[in-house]
Amino acid sequence: MKEIGCDVETTGLDPEINEITELALVYHTGKGVKEFHRLICPGSFPLNYNETVGKITGLTAEKLIAEGIPSPQAHRELLEWLDSIIDRYNKQDKAFMYGYNVGFDNRFMRSFFKKNNDKYFGSYFFNCKIDVMTVVGMAEALNVIEPLENHRLETVANRLDVKIEAHQAISDIKATRQIYEKLLLMISQKVTENKLEGNNE
Repeated sequence: MKEIGCDVETTGLDPEINEITELALVYHTGKGVKEFHRLICPGSFPLNYNETVGKITGLTAEKLIAEGIPSPQAHRELLEWLDSIIDRYNKQDKAFMYGYNVGFDNRFMRSFFKKNNDKYFGSYFFNCKIDVMTVVGMAEALNVIEPLENHRLETVANRLDVKIEAHQAISDIKATRQIYEKLLLMISQKVTENKLEGNNE
């Protein structure tokens, strides 16, 4: 089973009118990690972008204009990277996209393909996504971890002693992966303990 972590930074919250400014994907192979990371200069910036989104992410309009690449180029380079992992012509050879609140990233990725006149997003990714935020909720519900004050990625990372540089795409994915693996292990251990207790009754 192939899993590809995804994280995007954007000019806003609506994938139909806003654009991706930073795109990062991480694929764990049996031999190591393959990363894709690009800064993308959008066609336009919303009013007050630098004072709102740019201030949070550190990706100012000036930085993106100077260092970002056009969306069509980013799309071409992304396809080359994906084609090195997935056979787009094999309906069974796809990846599960995972991330933190990954529905957001998935919607922007689908829109990114569409805006680049590419209707084959589904050739690379299954419709089913792995949202690590949901796994966090599951861990709380099972009393695997103590209730959190909020469910932001940074809060969860700090609770689980996972290093993170917030709103930096590659760092966010790597932290999400560590959280995912830690929680799966903790949940598995909890289930095993419950089974043992049930057998002893």
